[in-house]
Amino acid sequence: MNPVVAGGLVAAGAYLLGGLSPGHWFVKRRTGIDVRSQGTGVTGATNVARILGRRAFVIVAGIDFVKGAVPVVAGRLLGFDDSWLGFFCFAVTAGHIWPIQLGFRGGKGAATSTGGWLAIDWRLVLIGLAGTSAAFVFLRRFAVSGLLAMPLVPVAAWLLGAPPARTAWLAAIVALLYWAHRSNLKSLFTERPKA
Repeated sequence: MNPVVAGGLVAAGAYLLGGLSPGHWFVKRRTGIDVRSQGTGVTGATNVARILGRRAFVIVAGIDFVKGAVPVVAGRLLGFDDSWLGFFCFAVTAGHIWPIQLGFRGGKGAATSTGGWLAIDWRLVLIGLAGTSAAFVFLRRFAVSGLLAMPLVPVAAWLLGAPPARTAWLAAIVALLYWAHRSNLKSLFTERPKA
């Protein structure tokens, strides 16, 4: 099979896998409501936890994390190069944020992209966590600290010698995540510090 066609098929599968939403299904089955009608209006683990508690958070975040890693691992096993692996991570993250079967309204992609990054190179996640921890010391807000640290991932990939195409895909994923988290970023600049 033509490698471009094969890569496109894996990317399409990654997108569809990303669209599988444990948060949506879990809340729907337990309560009968659409999790997107509550809280932040997304299907992610944090919003699920508002309804079902910490255990549900761990389960949903874990599944979202694993589904982010699966296409990258599968791509590597199938012999695709680094450029494709970055694209597969992008596709699964996009599927999580814009799932076709949920009317393109899903989660924000943090756990899914992190799973993909870990499968690409565990050092990227370690560097991202270090940046998050450093920002948290000053901001005391985990979500925003993580967002501010995300650009470290493509920068770290470049410094670690990743091919330009993979670095570009990682930067594109950060752009996706910033779009999905735009309300969180806006709050960083609009909320006044407490006296």
